[in-house]
Amino acid sequence: MLVRRQAAFEDTSLIAFEPVIGELSIHDIAGDGGKTVQAVLVTDENHSEVFLPKGKYALESKIALPNGTTLLLKSCLEFNEYYARFRVTLDS
Repeated sequence: MLVRRQAAFEDTSLIAFEPVIGELSIHDIAGDGGKTVQAVLVTDENHSEVFLPKGKYALESKIALPNGTTLLLKSCLEFNEYYARFRVTLDS
């Protein structure tokens, strides 16, 4: 399960979950202004996706992960005020 969004209303917290198929891993990446942010990578045998913090991303751009893997952003699956979700290919 992946937490999609969390909101607090008075004394109540609401959390939305989304089932994801595949292996989840969290990676530190360089964000705007040089600060470190996290990317959630979901991989399975058929395809890979990444959840990135809100921001502007270009298709076919590359994001380097600390483990030496590079993500190539292929198509935008979802974009909202919380995050951006892309289909990616992985290069080692």
